[in-house]
Amino acid sequence: MFRNLFALIGLAFVLFLGVGYFMKWYTYSRTDGKLTFLIFTDKVEEGLQNFKDSAVNALTKKEDDKSKQEATGLSSLFGPAAAAPKSAPMPGSLQLPSGGR
Repeated sequence: MFRNLFALIGLAFVLFLGVGYFMKWYTYSRTDGKLTFLIFTDKVEEGLQNFKDSAVNALTKKEDDKSKQEATGLSSLFGPAAAAPKSAPMPGSLQLPSGGR
């Protein structure tokens, strides 16, 4: 059980390092054999807030789309019925009349 917990903590740390490097949440430098990290907490908070906002927007949009589908029935799943294109018959083909007598 603890092995899984340590793996989860390690994964979270690696993800923080990877995402943070990509989003420029921190910088690091090596001077005189010392490794120095500088974490920009305002950028981290801004990035987390943007992620939270986009997640909320995605969830509310998904719920809105789901309620629209329930309201309109199956037609929303398949889209509006498309009319068959009217084209001239191919040369040499037989075209039967449509309609009654």
